[in-house]
Amino acid sequence: MPPLVAPVRGLVMCRVVSAVCRLPSAVCRRTLAAFAGHQPVTSIVNTVRNPFSGQPVGTEIWVALAWCLGILELGYALSVMVYRRCAG
Repeated sequence: MPPLVAPVRGLVMCRVVSAVCRLPSAVCRRTLAAFAGHQPVTSIVNTVRNPFSGQPVGTEIWVALAWCLGILELGYALSVMVYRRCAG
């Protein structure tokens, strides 16, 4: 199994669990409550859906872009780290 499969699988499972289990933010830990309140899927879906439903995109697009860029940067940093470890 490639070295990056297990962490990616873990992240996917965390996303599945966070999508299925809906808890009120008040009962979550502070870090989990912050993620639940500002998770990327809602802002991205709203940004894509609003123009098709005839509504303005609004400021939600900046949140969606920030999440996409953050995830891209994190993926880039992790891939460089794994490449350097394997190559060197």
